Order: sequence, then C-alpha cells, then structure tokens
Amino acid sequence: MHKRLFHRPHSIPILLALVLAGCSLSRENGQNHTSTTPDPQTRTIHRSDDAMGTLFEITVVVGKKAPYPKKAFEDAFKEIHRIEDMMSLWKAQSPLSRVNANAGKMPVSVPTELLAIVSESLEISKLTGGKFDITFAAMDGLWDFRNPDAKPPARADILERLPLIDFRSVLVNQRNGTVMLQKENMKIGLGAIAKGYAVDRACLL
Repeated sequence: MHKRLFHRPHSIPILLALVLAGCSLSRENGQNHTSTTPDPQTRTIHRSDDAMGTLFEITVVVGKKAPYPKKAFEDAFKEIHRIEDMMSLWKAQSPLSRVNANAGKMPVSVPTELLAIVSESLEISKLTGGKFDITFAAMDGLWDFRNPDAKPPARADILERLPLIDFRSVLVNQRNGTVMLQKENMKIGLGAIAKGYAVDRACLL
C-alpha cells in the first residue's frame, strides 16, 4: 500500500504562503513585489516563478528589520523545479516521459515519488469512475491551445484515440517500482495532481 503523499486540492495559479521570521524588503530580477499588511511591524514579499506550465507565487510575511529570506525562496522553487523535472510530460528525459515512450512495450523503473503519485492518481480515477484520468494525455497534439489559429480536432481523430484513455491500462508494480502503459501510444500526464504535490513539498522546507 503506497503512502498518501498529499491530501488537499490546489488552484492555478498556485499561492504558497510561507510565514517566516522576517526579512528586509527587496526586489530581485523583477520577480519580487511587496504589499502592506495589517500589522505595521511586518511586510509581505511575493516572489513568483514559472514551472509546470503555470505561475507559482510564494508569499512571505516578515518582520521589518529581518534579513531577506533568499534561501527560503530558492529552496522552495528548487523543489518545485525538481518535481517538474521528474513529472513533466514535456521534458523528453523525465521519468514520466520514459514511461510514455515505452507504452505497449515494457515496464519502466521510476522514482518512488512518481510511483506514489501515479498510484494516487489511479485511486482517484477509481473513486470518480474515470472522471479523473491521467491517460487523457493520449489526446496530446490534437489541439494546440497555444496556437490562436488552432481549430478543434476532427471527430474521427478524437474517436481514434479515445480507446487509449483508460486508467485501468496503467499497471503499477509497487514491488519492482515500475509503471507500464499496456497500450501502444498511450500517455499519462500528471499536471492536475503534480502541481499540488509540488506545493506541498515546498511547504515542508
């Protein structure tokens, strides 16, 4: 039985609130901005970074005279990017991409965290009767949302790929630490769950 890694939903863009011992106000590389707080002895620093196809913003409430918490910001964003490198659908060398590249061929050894996230996703798929399904990624490429001139895909193209959307065809072997997609051309995407996990991990630092 895998350990449940997190237990609360998150919205996008994601707000990660960290209350620290204090820091001086600063602005680095245009990523930081400040705002007032009800307590005159504290101020708030916001720092943001792009990851996982969205904007992560960390908010720190600090004392007026404390040093700038540079390491806290750096450690949190480093952890978020670490999760991205492991679970990104768009990075060819990520463990997740290796699973997709071997769909219908062989099981792939993956990091413990990725194994647990895939297992958690399949649990949610069972609970929702497939309304949440990480194998939706088989539809990748039919519609480029980043292209303003893109048009919805043809019905025939959609129907051709629908059989590939089936969470029951994702095999997780906890003992061997592997994930396998049973059907060739299947893909899994973890964007709907990995972002929340990245926030939880950053909160623990």
